Amino acid sequence: MREQQLETDAAAYTACVSACGQGKQWQLALKLFLDMAIEGLAWETFACNTCISACEKSAEWQSALGLLSCVRASRLKVDTITFNASISSCEKAREWQRALDLLALMADDEVGMDIITYSALMGSCAKGSEWLFALSLLHGMGIDKIEANAFAFTACISASSAARHWEKVLMLLGQMEVAKVEKDTVTFSACISACEKAEEWRPALALLSEMALCSVQRNTITYNACISAACQGVPWPCSLALFAEMAVATIGRTTITYAACISACERALRWQLALALLQEMVCNTIQRNTVVCSATISACEKVGRWQLVTMLLADMTTSSIRTNTITYTASIEACAKGEQWRRALGLLLQMATTGLLADAIVYSASSSACERCVEWGTVLALLETMCVIQLEATGIMYGSAIRCLGKVQLQQAAVDTMKLVREKWTCGVEALSRSDDHELSWTSEASETNQTNMDILSKGAGIIAVMKPPGMRTETVLLKLQEQLGASGESSDISCVSRLDFQTSGALVAALGDESSAAYHIVSAQFAGRLVSKEYMCLCTGEPLGAAGSIGEVTACISGVAGKSIVVTGGKEARTWYEIIACFLPPDELSVTHNSNSLHLGKALSLLRVSIDTGRHHQIRTHLASLCRPIVSDTLYSPVTSAEDFVWCPRMFLHCRRVALCDMAGHGFVAEAALAHDLGVSLSHLRQRQQADLMFMCRLIRQFRKKK
Repeated sequence: MREQQLETDAAAYTACVSACGQGKQWQLALKLFLDMAIEGLAWETFACNTCISACEKSAEWQSALGLLSCVRASRLKVDTITFNASISSCEKAREWQRALDLLALMADDEVGMDIITYSALMGSCAKGSEWLFALSLLHGMGIDKIEANAFAFTACISASSAARHWEKVLMLLGQMEVAKVEKDTVTFSACISACEKAEEWRPALALLSEMALCSVQRNTITYNACISAACQGVPWPCSLALFAEMAVATIGRTTITYAACISACERALRWQLALALLQEMVCNTIQRNTVVCSATISACEKVGRWQLVTMLLADMTTSSIRTNTITYTASIEACAKGEQWRRALGLLLQMATTGLLADAIVYSASSSACERCVEWGTVLALLETMCVIQLEATGIMYGSAIRCLGKVQLQQAAVDTMKLVREKWTCGVEALSRSDDHELSWTSEASETNQTNMDILSKGAGIIAVMKPPGMRTETVLLKLQEQLGASGESSDISCVSRLDFQTSGALVAALGDESSAAYHIVSAQFAGRLVSKEYMCLCTGEPLGAAGSIGEVTACISGVAGKSIVVTGGKEARTWYEIIACFLPPDELSVTHNSNSLHLGKALSLLRVSIDTGRHHQIRTHLASLCRPIVSDTLYSPVTSAEDFVWCPRMFLHCRRVALCDMAGHGFVAEAALAHDLGVSLSHLRQRQQADLMFMCRLIRQFRKKK
């Protein structure tokens, strides 16, 4: 038109801008729109909207917002479509804050919102995991009497899912039912994903079943999320059942699917199944990646199959599958369990040839391999190497060296190493002295879980011990203690160096400082070096382990699987000593009525004093259960007998009575906790019942003798 000297008008420019916008030529559309001002032509809202839409389709949010700002400054009337395109451009670029800023501008310009506006804003919040904003927008739709559609609900569900608020997700799903909004595959997938992220496998499986009832198509993404959720808390057969169900439903299985199933097998120590699934991937030409191979290596590592681990690692190199630090760490740990310390060091050197930098965790695994084989010289050499390459060794690693020296009876060397640890982390710290509050201050009754303050048992330089009530997580106890110290004006930094189970009561030790503090490293070195004396009281059920005063030892290796521990060859070293304090007959066994002329003797109850130095997960409970002497009221390791025990003992009979170690200054630190009140009541009831039944038994014997 210009070449033929024809007059161009706003309509011609608008048509050209529209054409460029539809063709995603945002730069050309923007140039033409700006040329209108140069030609002295008035901008039109339609042309503006088309140009911003072109920028939105190309995810050019800066250009879209710049154009919007320019148009608003020119006093051109903008409408809902203008803002919708601008908000959508921010949504695609994950700029949720910019999108919400535009919402404020809409209010300033008195521009109304429609379903597209709300959907774009919710989509922005979903990508930014801003679930509170998303829910408030959904509420705003109701106020504006705009009917929410499936996209709006799904966006809110996705935002809540990213924040792991699975309860909110299920609530929104229920609201969709009430509002009669159709739920589709995307909606259910987002809900199942929320449950998977929160490790809530039960609602995830329920949602998968609901999809079948609602005739909603299930796809690979849905099953992947469900399998991943299932492997968090249910037995491994459930994950494999879902895996098989996908084949029946002819739903494609991807690398992610196999990775989730192999992870389930790895958690359950089913290394053969993990290998079979990996081989199936090869047969089905499904690409293997680092995650899949690492999970398989970890499955073999947990049961000490170091030969298979080295083969899998070599296969990754041959197949050009990238290895990482996690892969090598698992491989070195497998060599450690197989007491192949030379192979472990070989893998440590191999990392350098692949361009991977060994971190403190890798060196710790290598040190553990040498420590298992009592190669104390190599352990110390590894620590020196870390110093040379300026890699910070932790107190736990020094503790491993101390433990190794202790095994070969080099007690003085162990003492010197512990002294080195203390000097290393207290260098530059002002002189330490024992706290004035080191006196024991425990009470005869355990604290209730709902009380405000924790009972401090003992306090020293860099260390504190508190009475942990039953029915409270270790992390919760330390958080309450941290708040308590902060409220009293003391330093509130506390680090966890040991744990007690949820239902276990007693003395709980913590370091006064964060995980980079001298206190943490010094205390954790003692725990790792097995320099801490830990004594427990427990009551176990089963045939007597011996007469009162008898002692015994359990040295079976254990490994964690699906939230509990089991005795397994190639597991982690564990050692438990016990002494029988007293033996009882349970209330339901020695219960003789006055009309009975016979006695029925069954299982026994043994009150034990237990000591451990390894501190594995559920060590005492696992070792006693392996002897067929589970702890009274232990629902995890004795679900059958615990139902009977609950009648007279309402929780697991395990209590940490005494912990002894040294504080930062090297002074002795002892924390003692009297038997928790509820366990004391149960034991008292048991003794009274036993005494009464024994007295009645004596009367029966005398009557029997008179009859003879």
